[in-house]
Amino acid sequence: MDIIAVFLAAATTWGIGAFWYGVISGPWLAVSNMTAEQAADTPKSVYLLSYLCFVVMMGFAQYVYVLADVRGAGEGMLLGAGFGAFIALPWMAVNNMYQHRPVLLTVIDGAYAVAGMAAGGAVLGLF
Repeated sequence: MDIIAVFLAAATTWGIGAFWYGVISGPWLAVSNMTAEQAADTPKSVYLLSYLCFVVMMGFAQYVYVLADVRGAGEGMLLGAGFGAFIALPWMAVNNMYQHRPVLLTVIDGAYAVAGMAAGGAVLGLF
């Protein structure tokens, strides 16, 4: 396992999320039933723990990439987008449906899952 690739891919995925939720913060806060103040009060440990979750995800993704003989950023991005669209997004949808959360929340978070996994996957494809 190329640990540098995994950490870089996790950082890329995390960075996409920071950008995405910064851009879409208004609608996301509304459908999440949160205020900007509540979001700002998120414990700093959550940021580190979310990054560590991405390290785990990208570590497993790299394992799959090796088995699938993924070569290049394009193939990595495509497989990453597939993980986001066909694994992460449906899982989020199921969770949100049972919690009676707005469909728009699934759309916002699901778009991040697809884009984040695609970007992280592209990084993995480079190694």
